[in-house]
Parts: sequence; structure tokens; C-alpha cells
Amino acid sequence: MLAEQMLQERISTTAGKIIQDARGLLEAGLAEIDVEASDANIVREKLGAVSYADVASQLSEKYKVKVYTGSTGMLSASDMVTDQWLRQMVLGGQEYQYNPVSLVEMVFAIDEIGATELGPFEASKPRMYETIGPFRERFIPTVSMLVRVTEARKAAAPESLAVTFSTKGVELDEGESSDEEKVYSVKDRVVEDLKRLAVRDEVKAKAEEFVGLVGEAGWEGAAAKFNEFYGEQLKEEPNDPNVFKLESMSGFQRITARAMETLKAQLAGTPGAEIRLNAARSEQALTNAVYSLVPSDSNSLEGGPAILEFKGDMSFFVIKDVVIDRVNQAEFAEAKPMLLFGEENSRAQALAFVHYNPENIGERLNFRWLETAEEGEAADVNE
Repeated sequence: MLAEQMLQERISTTAGKIIQDARGLLEAGLAEIDVEASDANIVREKLGAVSYADVASQLSEKYKVKVYTGSTGMLSASDMVTDQWLRQMVLGGQEYQYNPVSLVEMVFAIDEIGATELGPFEASKPRMYETIGPFRERFIPTVSMLVRVTEARKAAAPESLAVTFSTKGVELDEGESSDEEKVYSVKDRVVEDLKRLAVRDEVKAKAEEFVGLVGEAGWEGAAAKFNEFYGEQLKEEPNDPNVFKLESMSGFQRITARAMETLKAQLAGTPGAEIRLNAARSEQALTNAVYSLVPSDSNSLEGGPAILEFKGDMSFFVIKDVVIDRVNQAEFAEAKPMLLFGEENSRAQALAFVHYNPENIGERLNFRWLETAEEGEAADVNE
């Protein structure tokens, strides 16, 4: 146990030395200029002149260890928060122990994108080609890395179907992903969507066929026949969508418009927030569609099996039954005081953000910046 602890401490110390040496080599050109006073293009030129690959080669030779280097593709915030390594990386150091700043927050804060803002207690905003880090994994640090942004573009509609670009993430071992997974092709994505749209009528026909089988063989029998007709060739994969089974879902609650607005406010400025927002929007749309199958004056589905088309996921559902547990008058009266208390509390907290906003404070106090009077001009004694 003690030997293992000593080994880990030695590894950590050596890694720290490698990172320190790497930063020194990468920023050696900045010693010749005043970074703050120099033009940004000059700073970029000095930083861009040093190759990460050359520095990694020097450090590998010096410390006799493998130092990885490479460039990712053009990654969106969503790409980064789903990458095996990038999603885990936070700034190292004791000052960030209780307020970790993630790699994705840092790189998307640069002026060229400005998608995130770093708070006063987080870290200074990085610049293009500037070496930032070291970053390490949030919970169990095994990898440390230095990063720089060499190209940045704001999201925009593609110019044509021929647009392609690399989406390669961090790969510490060769062969982690195939070539197809590293390239985003607008044409391929459009073709895939068109293929799914082209089979819409066929899938709807299969849903109607399933309903017909339910009338003949029951629900379990219909699922068994569908597996026999269409799923036999792919049954070896248990999660394959061509393996049919009945699923029962409970606790299917609707998401209110206010809850969605709250979620949007909470995730504002969070890189990759669209993943969570889109998932919530999809769940909201599906829940509303299911609830719409039941009349307002009823608590259950009427008229037998229902076919529900969910365009958000380009899919069809064959629904056996829907049972809604509506709130009655007695339950509403019991919950009303707590709901009102929560509503008033939320409003009071929201007003605090408005009341204590610096602009509103300045307006209430009639605050104006004191300006030095021009030479020969008498200053206003009331200012």
C-alpha cells in the first residue's frame, strides 16, 4: 500500500514537471515581447511558431515516457461534452478544487466565439493559440493535458451539401474510432434523414399491421409474430430495434412551459446545453402527444389500440392503453398552500435579481460617473 502510494506521488510529481517544461517551451517566444502591449496577431505568431509535436518529442526524449500530442477536428460544445476524455477535463490546481472550471467552458469563452462567460472566481479568458491548462480528469486524475485553440468559428448554416469537416476527438490509442466516425458530412446527414422520411409510410403500414395482429392473436402474440416476421435476422443483438417487445411506462408526467423556461435559464451559457434541452423538448412533445389521446372528460384511452406518430423522433407508437391519474378537488385544496408558498418564494427570489442588478441600482440612485472638468471650465458643485 505504501509502495503504491509512493509510486503515485512520483508519477504525479513527474507529470507536473513535464507539464511545467512543456509550458516553458511552448511560450518561450513570449519572453521577447510585452504580451499585454503587443498586437494580438504578433502574440499568435509567436505562439503558433512552436509545434506541439516538437515539444512532445523533446519531452519524451528527456523523461523517457510517451507524451501524446495531436489536433482534434472542429468540435461543437455537444461534441466535447460527449467525448470520452474532453468531457472530464477541468483545470488543475488547489484554487479550482471547490470551483472546477471545465475545458469546454474555457475554450468556448474565447472572444471569437463568446458562448460562455467565466466568472471573477473562475479563470481568465483564454486567447487564440494561448496555452491553457493543465487540465485533468475531474474525479480520478490519470491524464493531464495542455490545450490551445487554433481555429474557431461560430455556428452557421452550411454553404452547400458538399461541406465536410473532421470531428475527431482526443485519441490516446490508435484505432479508437473509424474514419467514418471522424468526419461530419452534410450530404450524408441529409441522405440519412431522407431515407428515414422515405420509409415513413412503410413504417406506418407496419404499425397498422401490428394492430391487426393484436385483434387476432393478442398483444403478446402480435409481438411474437412480428419478431418471427421481421426480427429473426437480428435477434442476436438484444438492443436491436427490430426485436419487438411490449413495454409498460408509469409516472409519465407532463413538462410545463414554465419548467422548460426554468431549465433554459439554468442552462444559459452552459456549453453543450442543447443536448439536455433537446432531450427535454422531445420528452415534452411526446408526453403531450400521449396525453392528447385521452379526452379531457375521460381518464383512459377509448376505442382500443391507438397509433401515435411522433415526428420529433420519426417514429410510430402502437399504444395499448393510457390511464391518467388526474388531481381531484380535495388533493388540489391540500396541495394549494404549498404551491402558493413556493410560487411566492420563487417570485421573491426573481425580484432580487432585478432589484440588485447593477444597472437598476445605478438608475435608482441617479448614479453618474464623475468626469473631470475641462481646463477653464467651472466644475458643477452638485456632482
